Amino acid sequence: MSGGRPFHSISMYSTGTTPDFHFAGDERSVIAASFDKDSLLRTLLQLPEIDILSTPTNFLINTGNMISNFFAGKPIPRVPINPILIKTDFMRRVLFWVSLVPFGKIITYGDIAVWLRQAGASRAVGRALHRNPTPLFIPCHRVVGKSGSLIGFAAGVQTKKLLLNIEGNSLE
Repeated sequence: MSGGRPFHSISMYSTGTTPDFHFAGDERSVIAASFDKDSLLRTLLQLPEIDILSTPTNFLINTGNMISNFFAGKPIPRVPINPILIKTDFMRRVLFWVSLVPFGKIITYGDIAVWLRQAGASRAVGRALHRNPTPLFIPCHRVVGKSGSLIGFAAGVQTKKLLLNIEGNSLE
């Protein structure tokens, strides 16, 4: 927009849970999320012409309550995601398939590659998931290595293990 006015106002919200989880969005959707507040801020600063408000919207507060419930062992209902940070068609397709994996279930990087009809693309799937702008909301922690190993998670393998344990999976 001209005149230096931001095109989009967003707010940030932190759950105060263990682990602490941070996310940002507007009154209708989540734009980005992270287990690290500084990482979330760096991601948001990539967006052109945004204004980060100091007060979270009711939508974000309600979403924060859903995240707290997740850490108590309950599934997160579907939350609208703003796709502005999903940069490629491949990433969009990977995140679509991961978004369909139900609470308490796991799949492999290879499963997603097969669903994409690109059987040899397991590593590319892993790279796309490493850039998932909305972890937990698009549950990339439910994707594991071929042998069930806990490989690859932007927030670290220990966090991935914790999230899977919350969902009733105790993989090593």
